[in-house]
Amino acid sequence: MSKAYTINPDKKTITINDSVKPTAADNKDIGLYVAAGYIIRHKSAKRAKVAAKRADSLNDATIKEALKGDQKALETYEAIKKQTGKGGGFFAAKKWYKEYIKDKK
Repeated sequence: MSKAYTINPDKKTITINDSVKPTAADNKDIGLYVAAGYIIRHKSAKRAKVAAKRADSLNDATIKEALKGDQKALETYEAIKKQTGKGGGFFAAKKWYKEYIKDKK
């Protein structure tokens, strides 16, 4: 898959990443999607940089490593991460971890 664009078939949009130069094949594909009724959106380099920083800053491996010495906290983190629906999943567990660290200080 190209990093120059992403496709959202539900919304019928193509988001073009302006920080990546599209290839000739990418341009051809984008043209086909536009002809099929897709709408073009642009992802600026600034937004891409912020999103990448946010995604890389605190990941699952980092949280597990930080909780290695506290078995109870690690179990709580894993339990929240395994839950499905509202209040569960990785982002809920990450939120819990941030609050846990804040309270510990």
